[in-house]
Amino acid sequence: MHSTCTARLEYPWGSVRPPRAVRVQAAVEPCEGYAPKLQRLPMTHSISQLNEIEPAARDFKLRCDLYEAVGLPIGPIESVYVVLSWGGTERQSAARAPSEGKVRFESAVLGKEGYYEQLEEIGMRLPPDPAQQCDVFVHVCVASPLGDRRIGYRRWGTAQLLEQAGWSAAPQWWQLRVEPAVKDVVSVHGAMLLLALRFGTDKQVKAAAPRRPHVRIPKLMRYELRANIYQARRGG
Repeated sequence: MHSTCTARLEYPWGSVRPPRAVRVQAAVEPCEGYAPKLQRLPMTHSISQLNEIEPAARDFKLRCDLYEAVGLPIGPIESVYVVLSWGGTERQSAARAPSEGKVRFESAVLGKEGYYEQLEEIGMRLPPDPAQQCDVFVHVCVASPLGDRRIGYRRWGTAQLLEQAGWSAAPQWWQLRVEPAVKDVVSVHGAMLLLALRFGTDKQVKAAAPRRPHVRIPKLMRYELRANIYQARRGG
């Protein structure tokens, strides 16, 4: 039971200093209707419990190697460049003009002429859950005397880029998706980009590809494709 206490001190009148002996009178009275305030202590967790609630962030790496692009709707005085974007960090390639309907992304590094371009690696510290990680974008842009514009792009979730999900870091052709702002005036049907993406934790990337050698642009061989169309009819 909570109670109050009062005390009274008595010493001779006019005394300069208190006496050595003090008489104290106390009264204890019950307090009814008083609800004590309970203070909650901070919740504590073990390290294993904290890792389950909020796993510790890890270092992730993203690499992009550019090779070629075909079918792009660009003019003779225009050039093409690619922008890799991941979580606010961007890597831009050198602008290359088309040749015979194809764009070859040649390295701009001194001494690496005649090799395909490798964009600078992007590193980021993120939660291990792919659902909490930023998507990866590759933008294809056209540079012209009138200004630059994006004509197409590709987008991947990081869960798609993991080796355990069946992803291959070998060069692959990807069909571009048209930029929504110019979809009524630009057609990218048949526009494709050849690139290689490698993603994973810092340890995974270093273990899978400790070295990142440049790939030499091969000599072109001429191929011929023939198609015979016979008839067509309306379905249904």
